[in-house]
Amino acid sequence: MLVVAQGEEKTIRLDKRAEEERIKIQEQGSAIVFIEGPRKLTLDILLMGPDASLEVIGRFRGTGKERQEIILRIIQQAPRTSAMIDFRSALSDASFSLFDGLIRVEESAAEARGFLAYKALLLSPSARAKPIPRLEVLTKDVASLGHAASVGKIDQDQLFYLQSRGLPREQAERLTTEGFLAIPKTA
Repeated sequence: MLVVAQGEEKTIRLDKRAEEERIKIQEQGSAIVFIEGPRKLTLDILLMGPDASLEVIGRFRGTGKERQEIILRIIQQAPRTSAMIDFRSALSDASFSLFDGLIRVEESAAEARGFLAYKALLLSPSARAKPIPRLEVLTKDVASLGHAASVGKIDQDQLFYLQSRGLPREQAERLTTEGFLAIPKTA
């Protein structure tokens, strides 16, 4: 179990071999968690102190028959906690991504904020993604909370635009995929 102490800021890169991990974030603690690659992972994160915050960034570039199975459970127990989740998968060949994500806001977590997002880019007809984003809200006093999921192909208008600027189709697809998987500079 990893603990982010009161007032501590921590960046956590989970070991690719870990199959199960628990993280506790105490009062005014802050964590950014990075998850990469094909793996099976169950991750439980508890925001247990007031003003605790969390950002989870997950990236997966699936090829061949690679599989990613992520089960993420975030429990916000204290007031003014914040949880932002951004998972993205670019899937080619017969690769597969399962994302089962839950943000649970307890009755004691007044003014909580959170957003859970999963996006998959299917680069071949055999690639598959199964997102299951969920919210469980046990209080009426939420600052903001939401979730989103999308699974789709590369936008043909984007490819046309890049090709009209002189890029070959393969390079345009690669550039679009890299942009899709890019990690924001704020992370």
